[in-house]
Amino acid sequence: MSRGLLYRLLIVAGVICLTGCAAKEVIPVRMVQPGDEGLSCAALKEQITANRVAAADFVRKDKQVEQQNVAKNIGGAIPVLGLFLVSSTDLSNEEQVKGRALVDRDEHLTFLAKQKGCTE
Repeated sequence: MSRGLLYRLLIVAGVICLTGCAAKEVIPVRMVQPGDEGLSCAALKEQITANRVAAADFVRKDKQVEQQNVAKNIGGAIPVLGLFLVSSTDLSNEEQVKGRALVDRDEHLTFLAKQKGCTE
């Protein structure tokens, strides 16, 4: 294999690794949403319950992504094969961001429920 071809292959592999590691944009749920003030006690309770279930799901998914990333990075120690595994590492922390946003929203909804005198 000529040096020129090897050099080009290394450049292509490097580009693949860099583009694969780019984190995707994450858009979390907004803490305060239009219409929150007008929600009934039942609607507040329903949203809080749904958010807690979704947040727990994001925590579970985040742990799975973390385990997959560790496995990919360990595989990345193997030359050539590692180039393809590392390039698909998820660096977005999407699950963490979305889960935290739901927890923050729940705090806001709980505050509103207390202001309205809602019982649990």
